[in-house]
Amino acid sequence: MAFRTERSRLYVLALVAWCAAACDGTTTPPPPPPRGSAAPQAKAPDEPLAGERAEDPGEPSDPEGADDSDSPIVGVWLHNLRGCSYTHTFDGQGIYTSESTTGERVKARYTLSDAPSDVGRWQLDFTIFSDNNRVDCEGDMIDEVGNSITVFVALTEDTAEFYRGPDNGSPLMVWTRTD
Repeated sequence: MAFRTERSRLYVLALVAWCAAACDGTTTPPPPPPRGSAAPQAKAPDEPLAGERAEDPGEPSDPEGADDSDSPIVGVWLHNLRGCSYTHTFDGQGIYTSESTTGERVKARYTLSDAPSDVGRWQLDFTIFSDNNRVDCEGDMIDEVGNSITVFVALTEDTAEFYRGPDNGSPLMVWTRTD
């Protein structure tokens, strides 16, 4: 796939899963749903969707319940994509939630490295445990439950730049802090 296709996902979890497969062959991305597959169902934002898949997120990353709210990734981030947007929320307990204006909602357990690399990139690991299987901003419906993904992120007070590797390449996407 060309770089444009890679950027077209612009949804960090699916994008990085694809990138891992395309770049180093260690992961096989899930196939896209067939055209004409079941249309998304209308529902309230927190109401379970028929067929929604979720796994037990497991124990908190810190079993004693310590709050990591001082972590530089904690907060609310926005990513716009041609009239559609994603709101990405990292809480202080290791839970990441992504919601799109199309109704897609994905949840993952995340960990951020203790310190950035020499070039200022933090390692960010996700394990997806819930996906409501709604259409994303690209018109795709992909079940991400069970995928584990690693990205590298350069953080400033206002932006998060995502990279494929710890010390090279151009940013794949940039999010803006909204909180």
